[in-house]
Amino acid sequence: MALHIYDTLSRKKQLFKPIDKNVKMFVCGPTVYDSTHIGHAKTYISSDVMARWIRYHGYDLTMLINITDVDDKIIKRAADENTKPIDIARKYEAQFKHCMVRIGITNVDRYERAHDHIKEIKNQVIRLLENGSAYITETGIYYDINMFKDYGKLSGQNPEELSRHRIEPDRTKRSPHDFSIWKRTPKGSDPSWAFDADIRIGEGITAERLMGEGSEQVAKASDGLISISMYGRPGWHIEDTAIAEKYLGVQYDIHGGGLDLIFPHHECEIAQMESVSGKRPMVRYWVHTGLLTVDGKKMSKSLKNFTTVDSLLKLYTGETLRMTFINAHYRSPIDFSMKTMDQSKAQLDRLYGSLETLRSAKELDMDDMEKEISAALKEFEESMDDDFNTPGAIKAIFEIAASINRRAPLGISRSSKERAERAIMDIAGVLGILTGEGRDLKLTEAQKALIEERNMARKSGDYKTSDRIRDQLASQGIAIDDTKDGQKARKI
Repeated sequence: MALHIYDTLSRKKQLFKPIDKNVKMFVCGPTVYDSTHIGHAKTYISSDVMARWIRYHGYDLTMLINITDVDDKIIKRAADENTKPIDIARKYEAQFKHCMVRIGITNVDRYERAHDHIKEIKNQVIRLLENGSAYITETGIYYDINMFKDYGKLSGQNPEELSRHRIEPDRTKRSPHDFSIWKRTPKGSDPSWAFDADIRIGEGITAERLMGEGSEQVAKASDGLISISMYGRPGWHIEDTAIAEKYLGVQYDIHGGGLDLIFPHHECEIAQMESVSGKRPMVRYWVHTGLLTVDGKKMSKSLKNFTTVDSLLKLYTGETLRMTFINAHYRSPIDFSMKTMDQSKAQLDRLYGSLETLRSAKELDMDDMEKEISAALKEFEESMDDDFNTPGAIKAIFEIAASINRRAPLGISRSSKERAERAIMDIAGVLGILTGEGRDLKLTEAQKALIEERNMARKSGDYKTSDRIRDQLASQGIAIDDTKDGQKARKI
């Protein structure tokens, strides 16, 4: 097997050659100011499947997701709710992690908060000043993109083209494209930290290079030093690079995130890290998940199609949501709808049904199902090695299921039974499905009676009573599916 990954930077599939046996993977985490939505779920499910496949290849893997808990959006939300920013951040961080468990994200080794890494962030800011990549103004400290000739290489745009994008305005910046790495705030602002540092000048780094407009308010140059003293908080981009450097180093294997993060976020990360380290590339493989729409429209609260993971999990299982997203390649856009969720649920039901058929099939002394299993496993491995092609993997698992359904009436040998189930569960283990979620259901006698009453109501055409009982059971966490084989109960 030889894994190939599409790298956004080179714009082609590359043979996977990690730096060493311990693969290091960073995935941009959420800004915890609101509920976790399905766009988050798409990215983290895709990343989880990648991690599972890399481990399937026999590699050790360290996967890190950062938590952006210092951000203007959090501060605004806290002001709107008359509470502290840290309380908003912890509330939505807890909700995010709960959602990750519910949707089967099992491969994250570390969740790391910006709040806990202010020391590392300050250290990167200081080094960027020391090598002349940043400068000071009265409003904070900025990265100077003119000092990084490769700025724009990930997005494929030059600075003139980048000006079309939304850039934070600030009259003190030398270029409108420069970005904040430390934002000055009034003392006592929540959150804020003291930034006190002595920056040694010389070796081509002059006071004029580092001191921008109004910088004398927060910094003084004397005796080969620039002494800085200001309160503030970190910029968004540098939170990620400081955390990544601490746990993964200045060069690592994979960086993941949504397609919308390429510019400016990932572009700025590259500039910062490669300027700090002097080493290139920062990352060997940039992987970006395709964009998500809901019923053909961009997801937003104003359009009333903002779909949270919590709300969806009241109606479907976590593995149904996983199935919905892995039905498409991670780089492909997805138009999400309840119809796609229902289709995914039906797929899972068919797979569970095939497993039940396999286990109950009578045993023959011999059969030739081994060849079909081997062919399906080969298709699965080749698909996953081709840039994590999950639709190909799903096709392979359904080919095994089809063989089971076709052969079961005649009988299947014990060895083929064991190998078919092992093959299905191996594929499912990589995809994160067939976990049995919602299948282990213990009904009370009262619930069984309600289900039977509903069955009789349906047979007599009393659909009003049938619907009432269905809603009553749903309030107890039980869904009733009407199938060709009768009513089937499952957990919600």
